[in-house]
Amino acid sequence: MKIFHRISEKATPEILETLASFGIVIVPDPLNLFRFEVDESDERWPAIQQWMAAQGFTDSVRTTFSESEISSAKWLTLDPQWHYGYPQPKEDEFGYLTATYDLGDYCEQCGIGNVQKASFQMRGEPKWGRRGMLQLNWVFEEFFATPDVWARIFKPFGVACRPVCNTQGQELQTVVQLVVSEQVHVSTHRLEGYRCELCGLIKYRPFTKGGFPALTTTPTSPMVRTYESFGSGARAWRATIISQEIRTALKEAGVRGVDFTPVEEFRAIDAT
Repeated sequence: MKIFHRISEKATPEILETLASFGIVIVPDPLNLFRFEVDESDERWPAIQQWMAAQGFTDSVRTTFSESEISSAKWLTLDPQWHYGYPQPKEDEFGYLTATYDLGDYCEQCGIGNVQKASFQMRGEPKWGRRGMLQLNWVFEEFFATPDVWARIFKPFGVACRPVCNTQGQELQTVVQLVVSEQVHVSTHRLEGYRCELCGLIKYRPFTKGGFPALTTTPTSPMVRTYESFGSGARAWRATIISQEIRTALKEAGVRGVDFTPVEEFRAIDAT
């Protein structure tokens, strides 16, 4: 496992000089911004981290995993490699919300509480290329697949699907939505949560450092979703978790369009 920190800030002569002292030579872009990425295992990281804190800089974090770490995990999050298009209708006015969801318990401030009531709509058949799975922009907890990928990979594991329609209500032929019914709890002691001032529910900031938090309830299905919601602003989604068996089937079939993050093993501290 490697944890990378990506920094992007306005360049000044003093900052460029400091970076050069770390052995990092930066050529600012036309907007005079500099960007670089450093791995926590880099011997320079402690000094860079201290310097960043003193400057008040923020960073984005990503984690990469070895094939052995991924293949040895019992459970993994299902992560999108790409997002295709936007849910319809009225993509500029978020009209898909009322068309697709029951919003009786929906909070417009934090984005929690919508319950799907109808099929998703797309403008037309996705341009899949060589991919077999996708997510839509704005809809970060739902996964879509070609009918072939669903039939060969997910259906044997008991994962259902539902149709996807165009804006005229006609079912599309090259895409289905994967249906995830079971929900599980995850450990929250390492998560940064905040309570919505409007509805009082807690949402957690997206988790990007290390393995995904351990499950604190045992799934009975090979594809589940967290009770806990993640996101920022008015966006909220629940993480999708699959078994190693589904991950292996996807890999052996060469299905493209998704990545995987190992879910950590449960420890006693995870229950607190």
